[in-house]
Amino acid sequence: MTISEGSPNIDRVIDSLIELWQEFQNMQQNQNVEDEKKNRDLAMGFLNCAKDDIRAVKILYEKQLLSLSVYHLQQAVEKTTKAYALALSVVTTRELKEIKHKGPLTFIKLLKKKWAMAYINLVKTLNPNVNVNIIDKVEKIINKEQKELAEMPKTVICTYLNSVKQMRNILQKQMYPQIDKAINLLEPLLHEETENLKKAIDAALRTGIVASFISLYLLSVITYSHSTFTRYPDGEIKPSDYYSRRLEIVECINDILSEVEICVNALEQEYGLKGGYE
Repeated sequence: MTISEGSPNIDRVIDSLIELWQEFQNMQQNQNVEDEKKNRDLAMGFLNCAKDDIRAVKILYEKQLLSLSVYHLQQAVEKTTKAYALALSVVTTRELKEIKHKGPLTFIKLLKKKWAMAYINLVKTLNPNVNVNIIDKVEKIINKEQKELAEMPKTVICTYLNSVKQMRNILQKQMYPQIDKAINLLEPLLHEETENLKKAIDAALRTGIVASFISLYLLSVITYSHSTFTRYPDGEIKPSDYYSRRLEIVECINDILSEVEICVNALEQEYGLKGGYE
């Protein structure tokens, strides 16, 4: 029996849902309340710093201080990513120190968590054509020639940003209806556990959070290399020249910034991480 014509096998969807539910419960049981509070407080701190960077991007861009505007854009992405990683228990504070300024490493840490692997299995079950093997890609990004990344053309940047919008659409219009149908079919088997499953799945698959974390991965790819090139005049890319005339990321600053703001707002709203100032 299938959910609908051309959709994945319901038994596989159910198995994937149960796997995710179990791993998500294990993650919650293993969380230390005190550590969770520390992570939450630190996540809020990173989020507040990211919001300051967002303000800086806008001011510097308006003044045409383009290299510094891109620098703070990269910092906003990095700090928002770290806020997500802490809020979602993707990393510990010790692991965060190991990551340092290599924001893409956060996603390698995430993809090695059992609950994240269970989520990937569910995504693959629901959408077999989706390419979810990104660990190798992240490692290649970190080891890649950074000048080549910094010179990413506008067309490629726009492709990444469009991918984010498509993923949000897939989550909202395709995955969630399929998951709801699968959970309803599970109800006779689980009885009183059905509501717990629904709550756990809802917590694990929050549309805004999942889509935003995927967005941050792509934004990290776009901005990662600019943490250095934006600041020092003795590198392969010189701030005073390249950012004013040659690098096409400058043309995309506002579009990238809009995505970062969506990510910040999603974390604030769904996890209650509203900062102490605006």
